[in-house]
Amino acid sequence: KVGNYEIKKSPYSSHMLILNAIKPGSRVLDLGCEVEMAKNLIQKNCIVTGVNMQFIEINGIKKFIAHDLEQPLHLSEEEKFDYIILADVLEHLKNASGALLGCKKYLAADGRVILSTGNIALWVMRLSLLLGKFNYGRRGILDETHVHLYTLSSFLSLIKQSNLLSIAVQGTSIPFELLFPRHSKSWYVKGFTGLYSKVANLWKRLFAYQFVVVAQNNLETQEEILKISNFEI
Repeated sequence: KVGNYEIKKSPYSSHMLILNAIKPGSRVLDLGCEVEMAKNLIQKNCIVTGVNMQFIEINGIKKFIAHDLEQPLHLSEEEKFDYIILADVLEHLKNASGALLGCKKYLAADGRVILSTGNIALWVMRLSLLLGKFNYGRRGILDETHVHLYTLSSFLSLIKQSNLLSIAVQGTSIPFELLFPRHSKSWYVKGFTGLYSKVANLWKRLFAYQFVVVAQNNLETQEEILKISNFEI
């Protein structure tokens, strides 16, 4: 994964949900670091360490490491982060569970891991399968570089197997602003995107374009998990 993806600026996109979930001034480890995401974090006065396969020049970043996430990541044992981001990363990795387990040792005691991935069970994908189509492309859920495809259940299962507790799950809207770029700023595209986002969170498994999950190492009681919904954290 190379950091040249254009950030989705819709308030209902995975990028914006991730950015809004991170407190200003936090220590952030961004695995699969993208230029625009890093810049937005730096604008929030976050102390950012970025990791990607290819070196990227980013003004204001604390450290950038060119590293293949299929291999173990070695940082100073004393280095701890308030947030570890894996935004649209795990679907690109053959050893996704290994990467997730490997980064946990750098998470602060009260830190959080924020992950996102596409929903292979989206109604569009189901309809395509019904019509006998399953075509990979250059981007989107069927990006040709994806080696894993996730439903909500399988994504949460991967997180649980890594001894992390999922404390918040948000579904995102289909990026209609990218599908209709000429009308991306129109009131009806923005309005429909907002309406779709509400539907996507009522029925995440069927309508969410992507899942954004916040996880952490420990919670004292199961009741605490049940009290937390979406991004009210």
